[in-house]
Amino acid sequence: MSLTVVDVLEVGPAPVTVGAVWIPVADLRERTHELPVKGSIVRIVPSDSAAAAEALLAELGWCTEILRSSPRATPRPILWSPSPLVAEYASASNPSSWLDLGCGCGRDAVFVAAHGHSVLGVDHLPDAIDLATRLSAQYNDADERSRIGFEVGPASLAVERHSRDAHFVSLVWFFDRTVLRLLAENLQPGACVLVDTYSKEHYATFGRPNPDRCVDISESFEPFTVLRLSGSSRHGKQTAQVVLQR
Repeated sequence: MSLTVVDVLEVGPAPVTVGAVWIPVADLRERTHELPVKGSIVRIVPSDSAAAAEALLAELGWCTEILRSSPRATPRPILWSPSPLVAEYASASNPSSWLDLGCGCGRDAVFVAAHGHSVLGVDHLPDAIDLATRLSAQYNDADERSRIGFEVGPASLAVERHSRDAHFVSLVWFFDRTVLRLLAENLQPGACVLVDTYSKEHYATFGRPNPDRCVDISESFEPFTVLRLSGSSRHGKQTAQVVLQR
């Protein structure tokens, strides 16, 4: 059973509400990577801890609302939203092997594993991999945890070690043309690369990140076949979504 995105948070000492994500108020500061993007409304289940959670989340930059009644029952709820591109392919594909490069705190990898796939998340930051491992322990069941792994190291080395067996490679908020060239050399025919990151339009507007890390939607991406190349705006960011097939 896959994960379901909700906006309801329970902050009491024990989970009692089906359809809410339980994060005790004492743990909120350390688990903000499980929350939706700032500016989103987080609805809080009424409890003795609700007012403290509301104040803390407001301090940290989230909008909140304390509910008057219990939420609709939702199996396996999560508060964050995965990359729309990753969610689309993870939800529609048969069980496959995924490589998530620049996985960060693991939200996309956890979502992919919950949809029946095997996935390896790689990031060069040990702290990010520690968060990702704990996120999987919190949200993936035992079968999913047997199909998900995380590794500290450079993306280029991960491509050389693991990409030949991958059906999908995701690059979310991470784009490196050197890594893309390595993927072209190592991926099996038919494998896909999913890119969901900043566009050159974002750099032109905000002056960041490094333009070499931004996608130009006029690029050819040879020798890949381009299955999708589009731009969008979400959460105040100008983004590009690219699907490449080897």
